[in-house]
Amino acid sequence: MALYGLFLRHEFFCHVYYPIRFNRKTRKIYVFREKRDGGLLIVPWEEVFFHIGRGTDMKFLRDIRGEILDGEIVKDTFALGHCAERDEPVKEMWEFIRRYMEEGPEAVAEHPLDKYVELSVAPTWKNCLISAVGFTNATTPFKRVLLFPFIGTFTVVRWLVFKSCKQPVFPPEVEAECQVEPNDPHIWPIPNSIGEFVTTVPGLMSYAIRKAQGIRTPPDAPGDLASQFKDWGKK
Repeated sequence: MALYGLFLRHEFFCHVYYPIRFNRKTRKIYVFREKRDGGLLIVPWEEVFFHIGRGTDMKFLRDIRGEILDGEIVKDTFALGHCAERDEPVKEMWEFIRRYMEEGPEAVAEHPLDKYVELSVAPTWKNCLISAVGFTNATTPFKRVLLFPFIGTFTVVRWLVFKSCKQPVFPPEVEAECQVEPNDPHIWPIPNSIGEFVTTVPGLMSYAIRKAQGIRTPPDAPGDLASQFKDWGKK
């Protein structure tokens, strides 16, 4: 019970994930939160002050914070996406969002291989295992064998957390404001599991490695990659 109270009481019986919607047409941000954390937050895009924030316990971590100010008083705050140990990844995430809201969806990707969603929030065993391997940094078979007790425990606990949680559902009025046309050309494919497209779309792995190395020139790749993403899942 002590372990549950210290580490898991905010994990079980909550929501699988907490989405944030950015609506270019209404110029609003919709932040899904638990009632204990203030409930649904809807705020105009232009009224949010964004900056790089730091963790309180793990000060080496950074994220993007959105704050609603009243003069110099912070009335409300929320964090965007994932944290990182360096400024560059969170700055890239911020630039993606800024371009989308201020320049449009066509401005957020410079290459067809950028037009996909990398992560999956599906509460599956596979995603739980992939997250456990990443969390423990078990990058080699030897490490995975050595860390198997931790990986196994992490996977099972994460799966149990997901099974106890609900899918997030925005109120009908928010859904009505955020309707996406079925034939919208800017809908990006979402994988069933974390990193799935890297192993199924030709050229994506090498492109991702080049980007991580700071090499911005795209590799030689088939010209129909966008259609491969579009048709993925129908095969």
